Amino acid sequence: MTDTPISLALLARAAGSEAASGKAVRAVPARAVLSGVGAPGALVALAERGAPWSPDRVVLTLDFHAPEVESRVPRARTRCRELARTFGLHHVFDLNAGVGSRVVLEWGLVLPGDLVAGCGRCLGVVGGVGALGLRLGEGALAGVLVEGAMELRAPEAVRVAVGGKPARHVGAWDVAKAVAAALDQDLDGRVVEFRDPPEGWSVEFRSSLCGILGEMGALAALVAPDGVTGAHYEARGITLDENPAPGSGAYAREIRLDLADVGPVAGPGYNEPAGALAARAGEPVDGVFLGSCYGGGLDDLAVAAEILRKAGRIDPAVRLTISPATLEVARAALNAGYYEAFFGAGAIVAAPGMGVGNVGGGAILGEGEHLASTAAYHRPAGPGQASPTVTLVSPAAAAAAAVAGKLIDPAEFTS
Repeated sequence: MTDTPISLALLARAAGSEAASGKAVRAVPARAVLSGVGAPGALVALAERGAPWSPDRVVLTLDFHAPEVESRVPRARTRCRELARTFGLHHVFDLNAGVGSRVVLEWGLVLPGDLVAGCGRCLGVVGGVGALGLRLGEGALAGVLVEGAMELRAPEAVRVAVGGKPARHVGAWDVAKAVAAALDQDLDGRVVEFRDPPEGWSVEFRSSLCGILGEMGALAALVAPDGVTGAHYEARGITLDENPAPGSGAYAREIRLDLADVGPVAGPGYNEPAGALAARAGEPVDGVFLGSCYGGGLDDLAVAAEILRKAGRIDPAVRLTISPATLEVARAALNAGYYEAFFGAGAIVAAPGMGVGNVGGGAILGEGEHLASTAAYHRPAGPGQASPTVTLVSPAAAAAAAVAGKLIDPAEFTS
């Protein structure tokens, strides 16, 4: 099963020389993606140093929540818009577009084999198309933007071979946790690679899987491009070049995962232990959030709509908030009739890209309350107040919890 790691071949192409694990390389990124709360600081640091090496290669998305960065960058969103005009950036997506890194994939601005430098929690979703997204601090990213190159040590890569057919209700969160367990939680600083994605893994699913693994400590994760990837770009009028030629090197570790053995899991956070959802079945919930980077794709909304239609209504004691990841996902969900299912079941449908705890999102809970969610909760209800207890689950499990008023195996609604 041994092959040269995709990430090393990709870095070799970006560096114009051989890339071996542990060796220093100077590589030229194909894109720089500024999203999340680090974007304003990176742009301000860039303005202090000069101008971007290529306005066409920089993508700015204003998907960050301004109150979090106002203390460091006053007038954060306005400042970003001003600097984008000053620098002549060609690709700027405002708040209405949704989650930035998802938008970048929708527009075909990142291609398989690209090296992407950037900021933002969910930059790792670019791995879903076979790109390598590396998150940098604001100062380091500003340096890359000026110089058009980045210095790094080529990482170790681990290969995950997957087989079997997953259950309908199993999500990317569940698979990511199973991968981490199979690797003994040894993810830090490594690139996790899926060379032979199984039939049925959409680009959305792949992107969520890669993004979640990045949240869990992996340097990055990526899925080898295939026909599904090609179709994603063909739908956008983009014809892909051949994949990068193989480089040299070997995987630090290789494992095999049978998807038929993967079931729904629940846990308090990306980097904290998660256990079988069945072991916590019956725990009541006060609120449910379904959306954001890894739970707001069209596939995710489809399974939620299926569950809500089957149940008819959510539990009257539960507040269910649904936020499509992007404006395009929202449009597709509307055309597919999912919004009718959401509203009919009593859900709150928030603006695309809305995060957990945003004002107007409906998913604002406080100390003593229990939230089942597809995304981490980052914002306390107010100064001096504690956040609710959060349990991370898959989109199917989130929808099922809203219906039942408690954590429950979603198989009861999807089988």
